[in-house]
Amino acid sequence: MGEFEEHWRIIQEGFASIPVQVYIGIIAMIITYIFVIKFMRNRKKRNRRLEKAVQRGHVVQARRMEYCLDDIKDINSHYSATYDYEVEGSSYKYHFRERIFPPLNLPLYYINNPRRAFHGLDKGASVLNVFLTFVPWVVAVLVIMLLGGV
Repeated sequence: MGEFEEHWRIIQEGFASIPVQVYIGIIAMIITYIFVIKFMRNRKKRNRRLEKAVQRGHVVQARRMEYCLDDIKDINSHYSATYDYEVEGSSYKYHFRERIFPPLNLPLYYINNPRRAFHGLDKGASVLNVFLTFVPWVVAVLVIMLLGGV
């Protein structure tokens, strides 16, 4: 028991040596994370380009012609696929490159030019999500600096 008590005393001394401003900064970071999580849950994802294409009726079904996996050994590799689609009698090709397996039929959308088609699959994390991940850390550092800590 003596060894445990000695380690516990060292841990307590370590925490006692940390300035109060750091603890306030950590609390500010936790509160900011709570607000960021609430904001991200309430945020409705919108794809304005997709909405505009659907509104104009520029939706076409493409059929997968061929596909491959870039690197079988790499867990972060992408699938590449070629799709064919037809708009007003003209045939076009679409090149798909994502981490998900390419579906057999893929709805494609375009605004004005059918050659510049895009798919409406969810891309996952956006730039805003990455930015909001770092906001609580910035708040914590600012609070610590403004309070005259470290």
